[in-house]
Amino acid sequence: MKFMKIGSEPDIFQAFGTNRSISSDNASDFKVIVDGVSFHLHKLPLLSKSMKLKRDAAKNLELDQVELDGVPGGVEIFELCVKFCYGIIITINAYNVIAVRCAAEFLQMTEEASKGNLISKVEVFLNTCIFRGWKDAIISLQSTETLLPWAENLGLARKCIDAIACKALVDPEKVDWTFTYTRAASRIQSESNNEKLSSKETHGSHQSVPLDWWVEDIADLEIDLYCRVINAMKLKDRLNHILVGEALHYYAVKWLPGVSKEQYLADPRKCSSDQASWTDYVEMAARHRQLLEKLVCLLLHVKGSMSCSFLLKLLKGAMILGASDSTTRELTKQVGLQLDEASVGDLLIPSLSYASDTVYDVDLVQTIVKHFVMKDRNHRSSPTILSQNLETQTVPGEESNSVQNTLPSGKDSSLLRVAKLVDDYLSEIAKDDHLDVSRFMNLAGLIPDGARPVHDGLYRAIDIYLKV
Repeated sequence: MKFMKIGSEPDIFQAFGTNRSISSDNASDFKVIVDGVSFHLHKLPLLSKSMKLKRDAAKNLELDQVELDGVPGGVEIFELCVKFCYGIIITINAYNVIAVRCAAEFLQMTEEASKGNLISKVEVFLNTCIFRGWKDAIISLQSTETLLPWAENLGLARKCIDAIACKALVDPEKVDWTFTYTRAASRIQSESNNEKLSSKETHGSHQSVPLDWWVEDIADLEIDLYCRVINAMKLKDRLNHILVGEALHYYAVKWLPGVSKEQYLADPRKCSSDQASWTDYVEMAARHRQLLEKLVCLLLHVKGSMSCSFLLKLLKGAMILGASDSTTRELTKQVGLQLDEASVGDLLIPSLSYASDTVYDVDLVQTIVKHFVMKDRNHRSSPTILSQNLETQTVPGEESNSVQNTLPSGKDSSLLRVAKLVDDYLSEIAKDDHLDVSRFMNLAGLIPDGARPVHDGLYRAIDIYLKV
């Protein structure tokens, strides 16, 4: 981590409870109160560096006490600024640089007050070190959360975000800084191994940097900042959508506990006897719900970047957490578009509706299948597909443009996979004695004629249903 030391004098600051003072032969003639802590200081060094205090003193020549409200960074950062005024050695690093910059702005520690003042020194450190670093920029960005609106108004958060986005998009072969990488090779990395073979041979034993090297480090960010970084990367128009999927998957698993195991929260029944525990549960659920909704919003702008299986896990989480209708609706649609990738286990979504006694949410799966069938119909109706002379047939007496009557060509395996998936799903839900026949038949009937080369799967599901 980069750091900057300013000043040359030893630390002569003293602390006694809520009082801070300078060990000096000269008696204090100026008291500054910050967040209930009294700083017993001297006018000359303070007023020579701070235009704010200088102007306040000019309004009242006998002023010997001032209370400052809303100092960015609070007591700790104000103390650093005071030490700078006295020439005492201070250390500025990624953890406090944004706070010091904001506090210096608050105190108006400008070149007008004194040449080589704190603002100019911090700006040099930011531009030459922090904004050129990787982890330093991430740490500094995290610190902006508690420094609003100063960090935003000064453009510090935006500059951190831009720095992170630019670094993340650097050619992996040029990455020469440290980063966190604890995962097995990702899908996008595995696919690129052959392309990097010649590069590995050129560099001898040098191990190439993974394409998704940046994923874990930015996952430490709070969701709003995380979304801003991802969006900044997307604006550069050089971000692979599969990489975005890798990043969102990792973030979801990290911050939504048990998302990969579909255990989103503790059982609320275990918290009901303890009011404090119940309150914690409600607050945690609200945080997880907001996080999931924002992740889904981000995900929708990079469609096809995440597996259908994981989308279904997010959908289950959205149902359990009571996410907004728009979130569940968009997730449902996206799952439908990728339904041919799903497995039966993925579709076994518990029913949370008081209006239904079924074990699984059959209505939700029916909606998902409808989205897939609609996509398939639009695909077949496109000019490109029609020009390829796909083989179609119609049932006598029925309209030729009916989705139900369109037969898939031999090349269309996705619809065949979905037909088998639905039949296997029907076999699972057929064991539920609360499943009414209309739901069973409606779901079975969504699959277009001809999508089932054989009907063994459907007959098996019907047989199970009738026996139950």
